[in-house]
Amino acid sequence: MATMQTELPLYPKISSIYNKILQLAIAIVLIVVLLNMLIVRFDDQAKRITAQQQVFADDYIEQAGQAMLVLIKQDKKSAINEYLTKLATPEFVLGATLYDQTGQTIGFGGSKQSINELYGLSSELPPLTPTVSPLVVELRDEKLYGYLRLTIRKQTWQQNLLQANEENQVFTRYMLLIAGLVGFLLARGLSRFSRSSRVSSVNQANHKSYRLKPNN
Repeated sequence: MATMQTELPLYPKISSIYNKILQLAIAIVLIVVLLNMLIVRFDDQAKRITAQQQVFADDYIEQAGQAMLVLIKQDKKSAINEYLTKLATPEFVLGATLYDQTGQTIGFGGSKQSINELYGLSSELPPLTPTVSPLVVELRDEKLYGYLRLTIRKQTWQQNLLQANEENQVFTRYMLLIAGLVGFLLARGLSRFSRSSRVSSVNQANHKSYRLKPNN
């Protein structure tokens, strides 16, 4: 009597296809999650540092204005000039300029830049505003005494933000390395699972075929 043979089931092939689809779906989800984490982290850092810098700038110019107002009311010209020089000492301050009520310059410390030079209004040279930022505060109590302007170097002023960006890039590289490692381990694990399923199915089919052989 002819030996009865059992055809191998299609389950191993279908299972392998499902495993590959599942692997691809998990990889896509991981990539989306990682990208979302990176975007959220970068936005939060940028907003937080920008807000801190703005608060510091407002406090710095406000305190400088109050101190300058006291010196102006006391009419201490030498002390005013010394204070202007002191205000221009920090690395992020390019210059400090004092104006009277009409906007005329009456003193400065550090590098002197007019409004025309800052915005390139009356010069063939390009404006300075792409690299510096002016901060202006009124000097007044019951009446207006003048204005104080600090010219801030943007690059130095935003150094913390640049450093945060560098740290974020390092974090991004680590996240991508982790994602690659997870993807590799996942692919390897699913591949082993798929091969194990196929071997198990073949063994079961061979066992069934052996049991179906008739005795002579």
